Amino acid sequence: MNDLEDPSENAQTATEESGDLKTLRELVKAALDAGDEEKLVELIDPLRRSAALRQLLALDAADRDRLLRILPTEVAAELVEEAPYEAATELIERMEAGRAAEILDELSSDLQADLIGGLEEPEAEAILARLDPGDADHVRRLAE
Repeated sequence: MNDLEDPSENAQTATEESGDLKTLRELVKAALDAGDEEKLVELIDPLRRSAALRQLLALDAADRDRLLRILPTEVAAELVEEAPYEAATELIERMEAGRAAEILDELSSDLQADLIGGLEEPEAEAILARLDPGDADHVRRLAE
């Protein structure tokens, strides 16, 4: 690699064009195991969201939870938004209510309502309690 090449572009090219997803998955897992938040963001953030979502969903549930706690809220929200409904609901359901509220706050109100509507009432209310009261009321109305 020469000094002018962007390493994140190389990572994306390597993973998406040559199919070297296993290597990236191993790097993500190693960074998770080491608690290396900076490395995780460096690996995931430059990827197309569909590729990042594939990496996320390839992890076991506990590692998915850890990764979504570590990633910047905007990136985590984009991954939830990219995920199929069932997967997105499960990702939100497994989060601590405060983190789930932060992520939901980045999503459209329609998607917020869909995801809240897919949760059990106690979990949904715990998340809604952490949103702005006006936003929470709007999401409740849409989810009905």
